[in-house]
Amino acid sequence: MLSLLLLLLSVGIGAANAAGCLVFGPQYQLQSDTVEWQMRAHIGERCVRGVRFKLVANPVLKIISPPRFGELTLQGPSFSYTAGANFQEEDSVTVEVSGSIKRVIGTSTISVVVSNIDAPPVRGPPASGLPIPPPAPPAPPVKNIAPSDPSLPPCPVWDWSKGAPPPMRRPFDKSKLYCPPPPFHPPNPPVGCNCPNGQ
Repeated sequence: MLSLLLLLLSVGIGAANAAGCLVFGPQYQLQSDTVEWQMRAHIGERCVRGVRFKLVANPVLKIISPPRFGELTLQGPSFSYTAGANFQEEDSVTVEVSGSIKRVIGTSTISVVVSNIDAPPVRGPPASGLPIPPPAPPAPPVKNIAPSDPSLPPCPVWDWSKGAPPPMRRPFDKSKLYCPPPPFHPPNPPVGCNCPNGQ
């Protein structure tokens, strides 16, 4: 924490008067530029921030955009922000600083984004806005069982322990197809014969 404060002070951007209030951001150049500073504060806390840098002479502040959930006041080359009771997650203020660097007169705009240290993290709803339903259970497998006809002869049986039967040549004769080994049920079972056990 001490090293962070020394780093902020070394670039001219120090912490405010309260222990939990921090302000940090890049240095302005007085060349009609805009810089963004970050401020972290507690509700009801008063944060004071100076805008004087080492090479800046006679800085003068002007409020461009006041805060929505707090109070902003100017005190010479510094401003103070006090977070109001209705401060939720984020607030912002904009000030203009005028002065000179190496005798060159100019202005800069400082946009300060204020974050509420006490605000809980935001957890939004799912993208659809509705709760995600649980996945549907898998459908039971469909058994393709050919209707049995006792008048039909039994289909030829292949010893599947020897591997697959030889491929058939065109034209295909479904009455000469082998019955599959259990528990498989082909989508196109043999025709003109019955597989054992209703396969």
